[in-house]
Amino acid sequence: MKVLINFFVIAVSFSLIFTACKSEDSNPAGPTTGSQVLSINHWGVDFSEGTVGSQSVFLAPDKIDGEVINWCEYSTSGSNYYNQLVVFRPTSGMMYKVTATDLAGVTTTDTTKWNTNLDCGTVKLKPNDIWIIKATDGYVAFKVIEAPQDSATIAASTDWWTIKVEYKYSANLSF
Repeated sequence: MKVLINFFVIAVSFSLIFTACKSEDSNPAGPTTGSQVLSINHWGVDFSEGTVGSQSVFLAPDKIDGEVINWCEYSTSGSNYYNQLVVFRPTSGMMYKVTATDLAGVTTTDTTKWNTNLDCGTVKLKPNDIWIIKATDGYVAFKVIEAPQDSATIAASTDWWTIKVEYKYSANLSF
């Protein structure tokens, strides 16, 4: 009987060990935050569908949430800074920079923070910056992962100023 009890204890222990390992292995990247990664460019992006336009594939105009440009139409100095910086131009004209350092920490949109007086120095897309925009059909929080920073790289771009972002889309103010 003692052997049977020991066998049972060992069998249960192995079962628990392998079950715990299996659940850890099933999600090696950690918990899912609901964010996605996308490379966006000058040809527009529809965040709700996760699609990006190109020279040969145009997005429907009523679906485009914004685009990447290499000039600054928001300049208060009169200069457009062509080829000196990369910015995101939301179709809605509504965006603001978030002070959070992690996209997972962004949970709501504060509609009192829409920045309508953007200037080139405040809209340049820099890695790790987080922005919220009013999309055509909701709201998007995105964190810049990669973006060209120097004017030589921006001017030589053959990929229409592609930047890589991690983003969260929501049809309402909460993410």
